[in-house]
Amino acid sequence: MWRRARLVLSTLLLVVGAAFWRQTASPAEQTPAPVVSPLTQPEPALSAQVWVDSTQNTVSSTGASNSIAPALDDLTTAWAAYGDQTSECICKSSPAGTLQPRAFHSRTVVSAVVSNISSHPVKLKLQTVLPAGTYTIDQLSFVPNASTPAGSQSPQVQRLQGTVLRRTGKVTKWVDLQPGQISVYRFVNRAGRAIQSFRELLAALHQLAIHHPAIARPMRRALLHDHEDLLRLAYGHSHEGRLRAMHSVLLAGAQAESLELNMTAHHPHARVAARSVRHTMTAYMDNVARVGAVLLGLVPQITTTVDHNGVSVNIALENTGSRSVYGVKLAVHTSSLPDGVKPTPGDADYFGVLRPGQSAASVFKLTCASNRPDQVAADVSYIAGGGPAQLLPLSWHITYPAAQKTASTSTR
Repeated sequence: MWRRARLVLSTLLLVVGAAFWRQTASPAEQTPAPVVSPLTQPEPALSAQVWVDSTQNTVSSTGASNSIAPALDDLTTAWAAYGDQTSECICKSSPAGTLQPRAFHSRTVVSAVVSNISSHPVKLKLQTVLPAGTYTIDQLSFVPNASTPAGSQSPQVQRLQGTVLRRTGKVTKWVDLQPGQISVYRFVNRAGRAIQSFRELLAALHQLAIHHPAIARPMRRALLHDHEDLLRLAYGHSHEGRLRAMHSVLLAGAQAESLELNMTAHHPHARVAARSVRHTMTAYMDNVARVGAVLLGLVPQITTTVDHNGVSVNIALENTGSRSVYGVKLAVHTSSLPDGVKPTPGDADYFGVLRPGQSAASVFKLTCASNRPDQVAADVSYIAGGGPAQLLPLSWHITYPAAQKTASTSTR
């Protein structure tokens, strides 16, 4: 009884004390918080999530997913091809009525297309389940305008930090989507692409050997000499071992390229037959170099802007890895330009060292006489682990306000 009475008495004292404090509080403390008009506050972003599982069996699209198809069909063939729409895979989103997701996958590419159909900005969390591999990740974003032809839109490709998965795993990317914005994300397994392009190169050499064995056989010997290094580069578990293998593969490829140039110079009649070999060789070397860039955490960028002064090409390289790279060179790849188009400055920009967390950037102006480029490639070179490497990232289609040009794209 006494204990219960003490509890009741303590409660009464707390209530009386709180009432007394409220009466004696200062006017500032008694003033309610000001009400802020919603019009003066930024519109809050909705939270949404898209889940893409490329390891599942393909399924047909849902009705909500199909509703984005007309918007994609209105785009140019080059834009739609960026999604690598080979087959559809499971793609889930939440909350309902906010996003229209679609997903596609082939043997080495997984693409997710997400459209914000709401009237609010969306904070998107894209989670993608991918098989083991070495992936580059690209993002293409644009907002279709009903009053403007789709071909005149001018999006830019943004290259995101790649990832290495030793087993099937989840990759998460965050992005802000504006109302009406469509974003295409492409995950390319560069290790798988390197193996695939190597097989295509051997097949092209086999065809060349039928009529020009003196050219094809030395090239094939040079490439097969480092075949085991290619397997170590693609599937090795040691980070250092994969980088050493990359340099061996690049040197073997450079030797094969030199053999092709020298042999066709002595046998001009074989140049036409060697074109397919040269094309597959370029794709093979590009994929090998991109595997190394992912391993090193290097992210190249190339964007273009068009104004009354002409075309500006912005080239950058970011080091998101844990080791420094040396002898960094940024330039416009002049072989990608039409005749009569020259970059200014004409020389490359050189950077001594690019340490972890640092970025290098350069701007070049294109002087166009009559021909105007549809696209332009960057020449990004560096030295890592004692060996040279070169990246040739390609810009997106350049849009000129005064005239419409036929869009072209790359499968890189």
